[in-house]
Amino acid sequence: MLLRSAITGMLLAVSLPYPAKVSAQQQVSAKGAVCSVKEEGLTLTWNQVKTPAILRLPARYGSVTLPKTFSVYIVNEKSLQRYLAMAGKRGNTPTTIHLPSLSDQECIRFKVISSGTLSPELAAKFPGLVSLKGLGIDDISASVRIDYDGKVMNAEIRQQDRYYIIAPWKKGNKTYYVVYRKEDATTKRSTPAGR
Repeated sequence: MLLRSAITGMLLAVSLPYPAKVSAQQQVSAKGAVCSVKEEGLTLTWNQVKTPAILRLPARYGSVTLPKTFSVYIVNEKSLQRYLAMAGKRGNTPTTIHLPSLSDQECIRFKVISSGTLSPELAAKFPGLVSLKGLGIDDISASVRIDYDGKVMNAEIRQQDRYYIIAPWKKGNKTYYVVYRKEDATTKRSTPAGR
């Protein structure tokens, strides 16, 4: 399902500019949380954006709205690409990944492996695609699915009975990641490059 969303996001990225109509919403924190992990000489660091105003975009082809409650993070795109490619190539050997959450005081830590959903033919045709699944390190009830199309990442986290989405939001050449509870989505497509 997430792979299909990632591919749909790729198609949207190619065919549409990223329209948005920002409605009333709130950012969870303004403290600037940081999630960072290092493995096999690669470092992946998520930095919280202190203001959601950066996401305001003019509506052009319809409207897309931000979730009711959310946090915003940025990550070095080349680091994300290298880190997820490394994790995907490891197959069933677990890789540790830290992902941002709605809380400004914690990152969610996971051990992820290849999801096994990419056929060898699809992987050969689209070498940038990475599909991972994993379980929480600190919270063993947590699970994650991560799909990466070579440019942007989509993730869905389940913690107990709650689902959290990490979805890309493009503005110009920059990608921001919006973290929100699934039930806080204001439309079926709450972010221009993701859901």
